[in-house]
Amino acid sequence: VAEPLVSGYAVAAWTSADGKNEINLTGRLHVDARVINNAEFGDSLDRDAGMMSDRFTMRRARIGVNGIFNKDIAYEVQLNGISSTANVVDTAWAAYKLDPAMQFRMGRFNQPFALETQTSANNIDFMERSYLDQVASPGKQFGLMLQGAANGINYSAAAYQTGFDP
Repeated sequence: VAEPLVSGYAVAAWTSADGKNEINLTGRLHVDARVINNAEFGDSLDRDAGMMSDRFTMRRARIGVNGIFNKDIAYEVQLNGISSTANVVDTAWAAYKLDPAMQFRMGRFNQPFALETQTSANNIDFMERSYLDQVASPGKQFGLMLQGAANGINYSAAAYQTGFDP
């Protein structure tokens, strides 16, 4: 069975009566919080003691839309709502399903480097990805990809452009 063209968690969804078209509104918010008893540090302005303060940070906030058009074309656009250094466009791609075992994708997407890279942050086992993923993986880049699954074998081949960050 080939993997689905579109995956993820839908906040709201619509499917046409004939089942050929689908639109999903998606979103995710990941937060980090810590509360530390600062009684031993008092009201110190020491920089190191300040690191031990209470914190609440938003790790990622994304909103997007994905779906299927005319049964064979999948699409996804996801915007990044956090961090001034991150790209506003997290992912934006369209995929054409040539047959159940072959799909052609174009746009900005996670390059097929390793299983850890391809796994959503919602589903990884640890809070952070490995160091190898940070230094060796190309991450989300603009490119073209041929991918598919048949008889229990998944494959993908991609070409991408580095430095293109919309």
